[in-house]
Amino acid sequence: MRQNRPILPHQDRVFFLRALPALIGWGLLAGCACGPDRGPVLPLTEEAARRDLERMRSEPVRLERPVVVIGGYLDPDLGSGWLAREIRRLTGDSRVVSVNLFPSTSFDDCRRRIVHAVDAAFPGQDPGWTTEVDAIGVSMGGLAARYAALPPSAHSCGSPGGDRMALKVKRLYTISSPHQGARLADLPTLHPLQLAMRRGSRFYADLERFEREAGAGYPIVPYVQWGDSVVGIENAAPKGQACLWTSRGVCPLPHIAAVLDPRIQADIARRLRGEAPHAMERLEPRPEGRAKESGRKLLFL
Repeated sequence: MRQNRPILPHQDRVFFLRALPALIGWGLLAGCACGPDRGPVLPLTEEAARRDLERMRSEPVRLERPVVVIGGYLDPDLGSGWLAREIRRLTGDSRVVSVNLFPSTSFDDCRRRIVHAVDAAFPGQDPGWTTEVDAIGVSMGGLAARYAALPPSAHSCGSPGGDRMALKVKRLYTISSPHQGARLADLPTLHPLQLAMRRGSRFYADLERFEREAGAGYPIVPYVQWGDSVVGIENAAPKGQACLWTSRGVCPLPHIAAVLDPRIQADIARRLRGEAPHAMERLEPRPEGRAKESGRKLLFL
């Protein structure tokens, strides 16, 4: 008789049971705001994605370069730490490091933590740049990666003390990242990072200006799960870029669920491995909220 296999291995089930209180606390801020799922018909089901993940685990490859997985706002290395371990399994390459931004109070601090972690794990010869990496940013981690990748000559965005070494990024993949702001950042707070992530803040204006002046030389591939009311689907890609998104899965908290989405995991892993991605492009069906005013296209998984 065929036995049903668990969705997560035993060690991952233990990991998320321990993390459950933190996940519930964060999710309660957003869960009630999620509207009905208006996602597209997907060419890749979650079951098909899991089969592809199993295939990749059984066919290890050596990556072209190291990978850094950067955690999000108030995340004590839960999502980023788990995803880094999963990327190691999906590639067979041990050159994957995660960065915990939980103690950070500014994007300058985030930048220092990212640069230090990469330089410690993969030392390079250039005093101005880290070893070249592929970066995966979870939630705020994607925004922090963009800031860390500004050239050493760039001024600090709204606060002094920018690091003199920069993150050398070949490709940046982001999951539920507030590239243009975060909806929940508008809630009352004194935390400098949350204030910086408000749509239209000085931080965003400075970041975009510095990127234009530097001529950012790496592609950004942004993912989000439909119904994300923490960031908002309209904010999950940089200005003028397309957003890759999936329909909502079994978890009622899309912002948290996106990092666990096997379709997103499979698409990122295939790109890291040098394989053809699953994503396909269609016209935007006018998502909810402020995204209705956007002229961007979305990509479907």
